[in-house]
Amino acid sequence: MADRIDSAAAPSTGTGLRPRAIGLPGVLMQALTHIAPAVGMVAFIPMITGFSGITSPLAYLIAFLLVLTLGLSLTQLAKHLPSAGGYYTYVSRTVSPRAGFLTAWTLFIIELIAPGAGLGFGGFLFEGALKAEYGVTFPWWAFLLIGTTIVFVVSYFGIRIAVGLTIVLSAVEILIVLALSVSAVLSPGPGGINATPFDPGRSVSTNGLFLAVVFTIFAFAGFESVAPLAEESTDPRRTARRAPPQPARPTPAAPRRRRMQNASTRSPARR
Repeated sequence: MADRIDSAAAPSTGTGLRPRAIGLPGVLMQALTHIAPAVGMVAFIPMITGFSGITSPLAYLIAFLLVLTLGLSLTQLAKHLPSAGGYYTYVSRTVSPRAGFLTAWTLFIIELIAPGAGLGFGGFLFEGALKAEYGVTFPWWAFLLIGTTIVFVVSYFGIRIAVGLTIVLSAVEILIVLALSVSAVLSPGPGGINATPFDPGRSVSTNGLFLAVVFTIFAFAGFESVAPLAEESTDPRRTARRAPPQPARPTPAAPRRRRMQNASTRSPARR
């Protein structure tokens, strides 16, 4: 197993993956673009508020703690199994190859649907905003086609160009979200800033708070998208695990566990 793990991090040749093409900023921005904080504000906050009411911040806090446990696990898997297979490699090595196969196909279908749905939703918002503010009609499907063409062209010319554009657009998105956040803190409204939203008793209902937590998890999802970049990042055993939130520190027992696993795969009983 140790030999296979080490070979996964080895530089690839030919026209396939490009080793050491992405640094930590590119990997970090890949995670942020999949989390999509701006889209999360528009798409999820109204739904979450509808379920939990004034306790929406509590729902975000609970969901963050739940996602944090997943992030801690993924950082260790990204460190010990740096592979472009991502979840396929993680699940295949830790559960079974069959489970890894099903997981890979599930994520593959999601990754095909999500970009189109995101561009379509963005086009719908863009069309409504232009029509309401300036009286201009720009159909949502045109926005979808233009966005899809840009993504295809940028991806075709290589991962370095794609990552460079990702960094620029992500920085703009972060500045916009940060400006909105600062504005909300400076002008919180009539209620001001207090701890009332963190009182579960102020929720619309217990079921509503539970549903709000579930949908808030989707608002945090996306940081795991850095896993497939392991073989194209510099020092993948460190870079891939530093991009998800709150990476766990490496444990001293890891080398010993790897030697035990390697020995077990060579024993006659396991053949």
